[in-house]
Amino acid sequence: MDLKDIEYLMMLDEERNITRAAERLGLSQSTVSSFLLNLEKDVGSALFIRRRNTLIPTGTGEIYLDSARQMASIKMHTYQAIQAIGDPAAEKISIGASPNRGSHIMMDIYPEIMKRFPRLKLEILEGNAESLRKKLLDNRVDMILSGISSLSDQRFSFIKMNREEILLAAHESFPLAMRGKTIPGCLFPVIRVADVCDTPLVLMSEGTAIRDLSDSFLALKDFEPTIICESEDIRFACNLIQRGAGAGFIPIHFLREMKNTKAFSLEPRSFMDLGVLHLKGRILNSVERYVVYLIYKLEARASPGLSPLTEETARLIREFEKA
Repeated sequence: MDLKDIEYLMMLDEERNITRAAERLGLSQSTVSSFLLNLEKDVGSALFIRRRNTLIPTGTGEIYLDSARQMASIKMHTYQAIQAIGDPAAEKISIGASPNRGSHIMMDIYPEIMKRFPRLKLEILEGNAESLRKKLLDNRVDMILSGISSLSDQRFSFIKMNREEILLAAHESFPLAMRGKTIPGCLFPVIRVADVCDTPLVLMSEGTAIRDLSDSFLALKDFEPTIICESEDIRFACNLIQRGAGAGFIPIHFLREMKNTKAFSLEPRSFMDLGVLHLKGRILNSVERYVVYLIYKLEARASPGLSPLTEETARLIREFEKA
């Protein structure tokens, strides 16, 4: 597999369509189609299932794609290492961030990053959790700043910075606001999914961590929820909720910005972890380690008493606190 094969194959995986992949590559559709047919002939097995206008990787295709991603990663880091030898101060990193909290965190820590690495070229790519993980696998970002509900994919490693509760919020005039039960030791009244069945909902878009958690909660009861709006923008959703458009699931962090709102813990309680995701086995460079350190310090200021949640975080704190 040469570098051209890797580029073509990863574009086919990204677009899942020969015509769109050809347009992105600046090639004819027949050229890309012939490339794929010849590659499959060399491999001796189909790499994609053709289903209407969509390409779906086969088992063999997934193995081949994983190898292509690894080779692309080696190429990228080799070029970066060579560039660093010629100009050690010139570095570039790409960070994926959620369009809400992730991007705001990056804005807060950006001055400190540039103060320490003044010649750094920093690229921020926004997206939901699903799209950013795909960019990470394709080596289009070096790491992701995001909240996650769970991590079962063994291709990733996660450096956990903080954990926050996911609440159900509604305007205080909603009938829902009168429900819920008080439980000792719980900051908010607790609500069951049965209490939500007749309530219109404002939900985050599919592919986000909050949507995964809210779908899991709603699936505890067999009913069809009334969804009046779906959005990737958590602040837009919070604005609709506090205006009385519907109830919605929000991280506790955003509750402080909302007015005339009643919040509930879920039964069972639901939490989202905030941190940095990177490819398993990849060693973070000095810039990336410093970014992780700054994120933790920012979270620690927002959550007094926060202690390092992983040994990796603790090591980074020791590295930069003594520097």
